[in-house]
Formats: sequence, C-alpha cells, structure tokens
Amino acid sequence: MEKYARDLGSSLTPKEIATYVNMGERIIHGLNEGKFVGNKLMAPAQDGYFPVVSNAETTRAISWYLQAKAVMDNARPDKEPTLLSKGSMLMKDPDGRLNNFLLSSRNSYGRISTHFNERSLAEKANFKNVGIAGGLVGLSKESYAHHGIEDMSDRMPSGKGTVIFDALKGKDGSQQLFLKWETAGMPTVFGKSVHADTEEGVRTALKNHVKAFQRCAAHSFNFIGHMAGTKKDVNWGIHREDVHKGDAKPLFVQYAQIMKTLDKSCEMSAPEDRGKDKRGFGVAAVKLGKTHGLYQMEDMLKGARGMHVNRANDEQYAPDKREVHEAEIKKIDQLLFAMKEFSAAQGNNLGLERRGAEVHINLDTNYVNIAAPAYVTAPSSSQYSQGEALPDDDSATARQDQPHGWNTYESKNGAPQIGGGPPSVSRF
Repeated sequence: MEKYARDLGSSLTPKEIATYVNMGERIIHGLNEGKFVGNKLMAPAQDGYFPVVSNAETTRAISWYLQAKAVMDNARPDKEPTLLSKGSMLMKDPDGRLNNFLLSSRNSYGRISTHFNERSLAEKANFKNVGIAGGLVGLSKESYAHHGIEDMSDRMPSGKGTVIFDALKGKDGSQQLFLKWETAGMPTVFGKSVHADTEEGVRTALKNHVKAFQRCAAHSFNFIGHMAGTKKDVNWGIHREDVHKGDAKPLFVQYAQIMKTLDKSCEMSAPEDRGKDKRGFGVAAVKLGKTHGLYQMEDMLKGARGMHVNRANDEQYAPDKREVHEAEIKKIDQLLFAMKEFSAAQGNNLGLERRGAEVHINLDTNYVNIAAPAYVTAPSSSQYSQGEALPDDDSATARQDQPHGWNTYESKNGAPQIGGGPPSVSRF
C-alpha cells in the first residue's frame, strides 16, 4: 500500500494509511454486526464499542480499508495485486448498511451519474435531487441521482478527492453497492450538504463551499478532456465497468460481430422474430451486451451457440451452410474462453455479476480468500482489540490533516480511541 500511495502521489504517510485501514475495518465490522444506538453506529473499540457518526473522516477510513480489502479478496500467487487507480468497485451490501451509513453523512450530496444505471435503485436525476446542472443533463439522457462525498483535502485513496456511490439491485435480487473515486465530483454549492466535518468549524465549511464551485468546474473540464482524448490516465490499476471501451473493448468488438451476423446466418431477421426491436435480434443483443456487460454477453453467446448447433446438426441444410454454423460455433467458443480469462484476470467475482473490469470485494471482515498467498492474511475478531491510540485532537502533537482517532466524533474527554496501530492485513 505504501508503493500504491506513492505512485498515486498521495500525501499520506504509511502510518496514516495504516490508521485509516484499521479504522475503516472497525467501521465495516460494526456495520456487519448491525450495532446501532439511534442513528449512531457502534464500532468495536479497545474497550467495548464506541458510537461513530458518518462524516468525511470516516469516509476516508472506509475508502482506504476497501482498497486494502480489494487486494486481499482478489490475491492469487499468479497475479499482481488488484490496485484501483481509476475505475469502479462493486460489493454486496446486505440491507444497504454501508450505503445508508454513507448517506447519513452531512457531507453527502446528490449528483448525476450514468454508472451501473441498469442496476440502480436510485431516482431519475432531476433538479431537486441533483441540482440545476445535473437536472439539465438529466432532461436529455437517462441519468440517475447517485450520491457523492467530497474530500476537500484530497486524502482519499486512488489519489482522489471524492467518492461517488449508489445502491444497486443484483440479478438475484440482492442489494449491491457501487463506489468510484474521482479527482473532483459535482458538490452542491448551495443546499443542505456541508462539505466539512463539525470539528473543522464554520470558517472551513464556508471555504469548502467556495471550493465546491471549483470542484464542479474541474469535474467538467476533466470530462471534456476525456471525451476529447486530451486527458491522459495512469496506465495501471484501471478497472472500468464499461465493456465497449478500455481493456474489455476487443472482447465486445468480437461479440458485436458474432451477434450481428446471427440475424443473417440463423434467419433471425424476419419481422416476426424481431419483436419490438425492428433492427433484428442480433443488433438488439449487441445493445444488451453493451448495457449489462460480460455476464449478459456470456448468456447471449451461449444462446447464439445453441442456435448454430441446431442448424449445424439439421440435415435439411446443405453441407456448405452447416460449415458456416460450425465456424461460428468455433468463434463463440474462443470468445467465451477469452472472456473467462479476462474475468479471472480482474479478480474474483464473489457472487456478483461481472459487468467489465470493475473490482469486486466481500464486505465481510471475516471472509477468507483461500487462494491468497501466505503474506496476505484475513482479519480476525481478536485483532479488533489491537491498535495504538493516537493523540487527542486537543494535543499539541495532533495535526488537523491526520487521521485523528474516534474521540473527535463524540467527545474530546475520555472517549476510547481505536484508530492507529497496524492494520489487520499484514500485507499493508
């Protein structure tokens, strides 16, 4: 994780990263246990449990822990660590506990997004839930009201200053959570969201509202730069969920070619077979694959393979026509194998439908990846009593920009401190 932070240009020290990973693990463990007093999460501390309120600092801690968890959950002796410098992360989120915890932060705000829209549980974007700029965009395209939390000090992982998140619904009906870290989000300049923690004071909150306008402008310029091809990405740790661009694009191009020839080779272009989509079955299948990704492409390819097998074995067709179908079967088999290899290279699916190159993790802090090398260890409940206490915020040695333990969130007098110390995962 030290090299990861250094390559991203993060300003955090190794001790600060370890503190955040340790703190984030305790928050997630508390969420998994479902311990709440009112709207306050009870996280495991050195002596029992301690109430934690969601804010920017806890979001940083959760973010760093999830990055460490991504390495642990996807570790294999034959592959490089799964590091996320750019792209998306996906996980099952039973009862939406992590999503709800993030939403409860006073820093949370609504923002427009098109990521994982086909699975989104959010409302359609409008002026009320995403503001004026987002509402205008929402009028012209299919967009949803996702949420974001801004970190004006840029201390989140992936070298970023914001996280966007949204509750999703899996194919099996399970609730999932999508997260993506970005350089700048679209924070509200006017509205209920306050882009500063309570402890930072009114002056910082006002300054951050000015920064919010700057962030919106930066996000817009970044988007324009990507569209124009002038914005260059780092060349490692890229895990985008889209299959029609990036590393997955060659697979999608092959898929599109196979499906587009299906109409002609299998006589699927007759009007009675087209249904509502008058362009043909194969062209509609291409659209489905682009929207839903690899798992949908796999289903469609297997269906197409069955059609070709039926015709290749049908003696009413001339031998030369049957050879066409046999050739298509071979192409499909080769593509299915390539897709399987691509998926494995991204990491474990962990019971989630893989859309593209996104990173999957398991939120269970006690989950053990049996394929992980010996140097990666799973967290255990006994480790929640470990950890060196950090100084109080009132201490002369404490800095405003360092992870500051748990006393900040409730009381500055006598609160147990559970941040700090080595993280549970020895790799980090």
